[in-house]
Order: sequence, then structure tokens, then C-alpha cells
Amino acid sequence: MGYFDEHSKWFQKDPFAPQKLQALQHSIKNNSVHQLAQFANSTLQETTHQFSILKRLFLFALWGNAEDLSFSAGELKTEDSGKELDAEKNVMSNQLNALVEHMLQPKKAQEQRVVVYILDNCGLEFVSDLFLANELIALQLVDQIQFHCKMHPVFVSDVMERDVSITLDTLEATGDDLLVRYSKLFRQRFEHGQFSIQPHLFYNSPLAFWEFPNDLQQKLQDKFIVIVKGDANYRRCLNDLHWNPLETTFQQVVGKYFPSPLVCLRTLKSKSLTLDGSEHTKQTFATLNATEEDWRESGKYGIIQFYNKTQSL
Repeated sequence: MGYFDEHSKWFQKDPFAPQKLQALQHSIKNNSVHQLAQFANSTLQETTHQFSILKRLFLFALWGNAEDLSFSAGELKTEDSGKELDAEKNVMSNQLNALVEHMLQPKKAQEQRVVVYILDNCGLEFVSDLFLANELIALQLVDQIQFHCKMHPVFVSDVMERDVSITLDTLEATGDDLLVRYSKLFRQRFEHGQFSIQPHLFYNSPLAFWEFPNDLQQKLQDKFIVIVKGDANYRRCLNDLHWNPLETTFQQVVGKYFPSPLVCLRTLKSKSLTLDGSEHTKQTFATLNATEEDWRESGKYGIIQFYNKTQSL
């Protein structure tokens, strides 16, 4: 426990920092980060295809989660991580269209739209989170992104406050003109308050999300949307219970307690699951149960589940 011992050489030092840095460098080396930057750069002058742009970036953010080092016990995967980033075929519960429609709602006069973005992993995933957040600001769809993260290390690749500067420094150190430009832009977003990083000890706890402490509940209240990343955070939305997916929807569970519209972007790495109520998703669920024994835990399939609190009132 040297991390908490001020007399230890490990005091306040992240034991997983080398693996995190290696993961990011791996994604830079295999060109995944550059491809993401190229796509974002191609949208700069785009005004007529915002729907498809946001869909693509949300998919990047979803499949970036497949790079979770905790899932692979700290070992880097070798397959091309970019191969599924623009695909919806393995999103077995998919409310992406409804999510993007929500994001593209015209702003009201004097409306200030704040997004809370609950982070999961470093590396390609966090970079994809930054690019998605940047696009939401650049398209003037939202005014501020508040990134939430853990206070101290728990799993291998968890994002912490210090990982922001490490990530931006690493992108800038590549010397790649595009990555350098975006790293500087992201840094400016933090400096000007459009982005902020807000660690909270609750995210280090095992508690379900319906047990938010009062101060965090207030931070999540009445936001334009809360974006939740990752398998563990999704399970906390459901209290990690074994729901019957055919009888209970995601919206029924989170609608009882969540204080804002919510979307979960998750690659499946555990069995806890609810569905979205659609017949298509129920049929997909039945097919996967009949054909793939470990589909809920393989990381091969994803979900994008959206709860629109404003429509539920």
C-alpha cells in the first residue's frame, strides 16, 4: 500500500503507469490514433453530415474500450484495433440513432449544455473519448465536458487526473503534425474550461451508481447527458445484478434513480446485462445464446444503451 504511505518510494506513484504508456504507444505505432485523428480532421469543414460523423465517433469511443488492459491481465493485444471501429454489426443492443438525435437537438436561447463523461481506460480509449468530446464542442452542440475519473489506481488501465497530461504529452512527442495539433487543441480546451477533469473517490468504490453521495449526485443532476464508459461502470449502473434481460430493460433500471439523460458505451466482458426492449435486440440475444457460449464475456460484442430522462418525465 505504498501509494498511500508518504514515507514510501511509491507514495502517489501509479504502479500501472508503464503499462498505460505502453498501451498508448502501441496504438500510436499501429496507426490507430492517427487514423482517428485523420477522420476527425476530415470533419472540420463538414456541416451537412453531422449525424453520420457523431455515429462514427461514438463507435470509436465504444470499440476503444476493447483495448482495456484489465481484461487482458495487462497484456497488449496484437490484432488490428481499427478493424471494428466503424462497424455496428456487433453492437447487440444499439440505440445509437436515438442518442445522436438527442445530441443534435437545436439549442435553446441562453441554454448551457454540460456533459459529464465518466471515463474508463487510458490508451486508445481515452484518446477516442477526447476526440468525441472535441467534436461535440467544435460542432457547438455542447458548451462544456466534465470528465470524471478515479482518485487513485484500482485496475491496470484506469484513467486518473495525471493521465491527461501524460496522454497529451505523448501525442505531442510523436512529432506527427496532426497529433501535435490535436494535443495542443485538447490542452487549450482544458485551459479554457471547455474540458475539465474531476476525480472523485466514489469511482474507486464498489458501490452501485444509485448510491451516489450527495456532492456527486449534484454534479450529475440536470446535465444534457451523462456518458458512461466501460464494462465495470455499466455493471454499477445495474448494481452488478443478474437481471433477466428479456423482462427488464436498461431504461427501467436507470430510470428509477439516474438524474439526467444517460448513455452507456460498453464492450461486454461480464454477464450482467439488460436489453433495450426492442424485438430485434431480443432476437439477437436469443441467437447469441444459441450459438456462442461466452458471448457476454468475450469483448467481441458491444452495447450502446440510451436513457432519455427528458422523454420519461
